[in-house]
Amino acid sequence: MGGIGWLPLRMGVVMGGRIGFGTSLGFGFRLGGFALDIGMMNRGFVSPQNSKGLVVAMEMGLGLH
Repeated sequence: MGGIGWLPLRMGVVMGGRIGFGTSLGFGFRLGGFALDIGMMNRGFVSPQNSKGLVVAMEMGLGLH
């Protein structure tokens, strides 16, 4: 992937289920065996006036190869 393989970017859309509609954004860092991922999902529509909540997640790991 291009010139920024150490900085993966993510984007997604949720439709249906218990959540209904939502959009998500995230990014991560991959430096050697260290990994840090951070993501945010907005429940409801994209604009803050129509939002039903915000979900934030973080994951950190260390690969011991």
